[in-house]
Amino acid sequence: MPSISLVLRKSAKMLGLLAFCLYANQGAIAQAQPESDSHDVMRIENEFKLAVPSNLEDSVWQYLLARYDNSNFFLKELDPSFNTQFAEEFFVDQYFDDKAFRVMASMNGVRCRSRVVLSDPYSEKDGRDLIQLKFNEIGSDNNLNRGEYKYPVDDEALQLSNNNPQPLLRLTETAYRKEVIRRLKQHGIDAYSLYPTIRLEQMRRRAYVSKGAAPFATLTLDNVTALYEGQSRQFVELELELNEIGYTQSDSAGRAKMERINGLVKKDILNRFPAIKQDQTPKYNKAGLAFGIKAESIPAEEQGNAFSPYFWVAAISGLLLTLGLLWRKWNSQKPGTAR
Repeated sequence: MPSISLVLRKSAKMLGLLAFCLYANQGAIAQAQPESDSHDVMRIENEFKLAVPSNLEDSVWQYLLARYDNSNFFLKELDPSFNTQFAEEFFVDQYFDDKAFRVMASMNGVRCRSRVVLSDPYSEKDGRDLIQLKFNEIGSDNNLNRGEYKYPVDDEALQLSNNNPQPLLRLTETAYRKEVIRRLKQHGIDAYSLYPTIRLEQMRRRAYVSKGAAPFATLTLDNVTALYEGQSRQFVELELELNEIGYTQSDSAGRAKMERINGLVKKDILNRFPAIKQDQTPKYNKAGLAFGIKAESIPAEEQGNAFSPYFWVAAISGLLLTLGLLWRKWNSQKPGTAR
């Protein structure tokens, strides 16, 4: 019969292996996404957010049209396959939060997004509706990175809302509600406590940058109108975002290369417009500040990611290993124990 010490050591090894497999599988999922929109799969968003003075909005757009036109696109000096395409789109983002605005306090985002492609009504993205979850803390050492999950909307629920969206889960397609609940819970957010808060309406003028046929980045000039409790606020922002799928699927060297090229774009724009300043505050938080909303932080003990399955597996493994070592030491010190 095996000793208790041996059983404890083997249990610790098995749990340690399980923790490693769970961690490795999590990384593999993040890396191996199909090109089409995937649901309940995290994409990594990497972008520079630039605050644009409202009086510069049109000048910035004219600069993008000229400087990033295919005929003289400066990134072609790095790779002649770089090319651009311009578009105009209208987005409506209905955000959700609890009564204490704890989603806002954690700089996360929960929203229902609707899109109209003004420059191409035949685009496959025209009329697309999505539930989007954005998480600030994803274990990345890059402070520009955020995690994002996308889920389909229940179209019937959206039509019944009559511009006053129902609570989040009723807008989510039935098959994905459990996933939404689970993902939010991992970050200490109770899906049932969320209700519509700030609504953002964005007129977006965009330069889509591709490398060959593959999407590479998007330069988006947003004129944002924030609406909340009968009030409105406006601001302008320029986002320099790397393509989520390409960035997520790249290895560390590939991501670093993409980041360097995006850095060149940021440098080019800031050199031309010194009044533009980098401000990584999410739009939802920026709107909250404009409305004077005071948000409460989610207590550390409620943060789901702090008590994830990986945490518990690692903790139990460590406990069993410690008990095994103590048992072995105690057993070796008993009188008559062979050494």
